[in-house]
Amino acid sequence: MDRSAPRVAAEGTAGDRPGHDGPHLALAAGAAGTYTGTMAFLRRRQPVHRADPTSPTGRAAGTSRTSAAGAPGGPAAPPRPPVDIGAATATGRRAENQDRYAVGPAWAVVSDGVGGHAGGARAAQLTVDAVAAALAPLPWPPTAGTAEPYPGDGRVGRGEEGRGGPRGAVGGALAAGAREANAGVRAGRTGDPSVGTMGATLTAAAATALGSGGSRWLLASVGDSPAWLVTPAGLARITDDHTVAAALVRSGVISPGDAATHPGRHVLVQAVGTEDRIAPDIVAVDLAPGDALVLASDGVSDVLDDAAVAAAVADPTAAAAGGGDAEAAARRLVTAALAAGSTDNVTAVVVRHLARSTGDDAAG
Repeated sequence: MDRSAPRVAAEGTAGDRPGHDGPHLALAAGAAGTYTGTMAFLRRRQPVHRADPTSPTGRAAGTSRTSAAGAPGGPAAPPRPPVDIGAATATGRRAENQDRYAVGPAWAVVSDGVGGHAGGARAAQLTVDAVAAALAPLPWPPTAGTAEPYPGDGRVGRGEEGRGGPRGAVGGALAAGAREANAGVRAGRTGDPSVGTMGATLTAAAATALGSGGSRWLLASVGDSPAWLVTPAGLARITDDHTVAAALVRSGVISPGDAATHPGRHVLVQAVGTEDRIAPDIVAVDLAPGDALVLASDGVSDVLDDAAVAAAVADPTAAAAGGGDAEAAARRLVTAALAAGSTDNVTAVVVRHLARSTGDDAAG
């Protein structure tokens, strides 16, 4: 079958089941890639935060934060840009949390294991590990040599090698991490029949330039884990879902309103590990002081509209400073999604460019 065509999951669509149990894959056979990444390096250098599987009640069991401050009690940290990154995750009503995330000094990644398939958590962990391992060796904050030559309109085309695709160190690391993630999940599917249908989504963001006056971020996405840009003027979705319903909207066959209830709204046409090659969407986004990026699993986007996401991320107590605690904002998103009735795992990462810098400009 033509790989560019939407393909319906062999076991049926989300609309065939009572309730939503996460994204489903269009299954495909093929030779597995060779997984050449080294996960041991990542685990030594960049611990990956996992949800607490013993907390299915809806609490944001896993949280993490990285900010401009140095580690208390340790050696003095080098000057860092005014960026605050926080994350939270919850198992919710599920028996297992198949969401995974990792955050670094100026990067973040979220992955959602394909719901209903054995090995979803494993696929998500492989995905997060591979992307984090690719990003960890880069200099953080980024130096001028890592900046990407992107136009100022934000959207820079599709595909890891597409027009306007990543050409600098950060873009290359994101593309390499996505390839390694795909190879690792495919190798796992082939080597272990019990997880032969596993897959995952991927949404990752990494800074290419950082300074007190603003920052530029590069995003790579595969699947339906969303990302938003939140500014004082409002909220904008900056990733496109790779689902049957979204593809039909983009082709003009159905309306966005119809997509909300379409049986293909959770049927993925692209995911990590399902084909020999993946083509992540690549987006460049500029943050002004006070702006935030939000990366999440579809446990958030399924139940919260744009206004609810923006309200959760906003911090009225810090509005004057244009900032706020990113981890607290991530917890508010998770709590709001659970309160709105999400039946899925729920994960959110908030990346906020603070209004005042504690260090010198890193790049400009």
